[in-house]
Amino acid sequence: MFKIPSFASNPIVFFLWHLLILIGMIITFYIVGGVVAIGITKTFFGIDLQSSFFDIINHPSEYPQGVLALKLNQGIISIAIFIVPAILFSRSINQNPVHFLHLKHKTRIYNYLFIIILIISAIPVASWLLELNQNLHLPNSLKEFETYLRGDEAFSKLQSEAFVRANGIGQLILNIVIVAVIPAIAEEIFFRGCLQNFVRMCFYNLHVSVIFTAIIFSAIHGDYFGFLPRFMFGVVLGYAFAYSGNIWVTVLGHFLNNTITILAFYISEKHPEIEYFKDDYNFPIYLTAIAAFGVVIVLFAMSKLRFNQIFIKHTND
Repeated sequence: MFKIPSFASNPIVFFLWHLLILIGMIITFYIVGGVVAIGITKTFFGIDLQSSFFDIINHPSEYPQGVLALKLNQGIISIAIFIVPAILFSRSINQNPVHFLHLKHKTRIYNYLFIIILIISAIPVASWLLELNQNLHLPNSLKEFETYLRGDEAFSKLQSEAFVRANGIGQLILNIVIVAVIPAIAEEIFFRGCLQNFVRMCFYNLHVSVIFTAIIFSAIHGDYFGFLPRFMFGVVLGYAFAYSGNIWVTVLGHFLNNTITILAFYISEKHPEIEYFKDDYNFPIYLTAIAAFGVVIVLFAMSKLRFNQIFIKHTND
């Protein structure tokens, strides 16, 4: 599909050239997906999201159909900018998408149990990192920029709440599909299956591929004050993907994390007296330390089991 130029004779040039191709694909399909999404929402809901977006976010209760249109819009764009480029990019580097993205790689059943333990254990750590991130301040010379970022974060929080707010079980299930299922599949196929595999293919280093992908994964969400916890989840998912060898293991982890967030918000709305489900709840430091230790132990166990599995296979061969 895309020919690597003749001057690209080293991994860095190869990496940068194809990274530009990947970025171009994302931009292209973001535009295409946006146009398709706006057309569909206007046809079926009679809503022009371009002109009504801020009104819907600021007053979601007044625009129930508008919120539904926004959710549909997000689902379409997620597929357009993550799944489609991942498949096309795989072909552009002469890879079979099914194989390259690890869509059918076999894995041990215990890896699905490991990812559940990992995500649950990571929640207290993420809460601690979020508090730390929220208290980080830019230099005084960038005070105005920080004020802008915090204002942007406040609006993003309004948008997130509009997306996950549910008045009943039907809306709750819809939220889980739009905010948990679709992003989990789309983002894991792109970030872990495509980007992480590509970086590792270029530099033959697991840790570089995991950390680089986690940085991009967190940064692309555009939330400066939530960068650290999202980066941490990216690292956990990255190593879990490498050690399990199966994209659906991390899809399950991503889905579980998003679903827990949706359910926590739903419960906190229904039962505000329960502190554990509120955004500003801080886990005891001892529990956070135990949870962090648990994350490390589980990842270490996954790596050892993966190594033993490969070693035994090669020995038998």
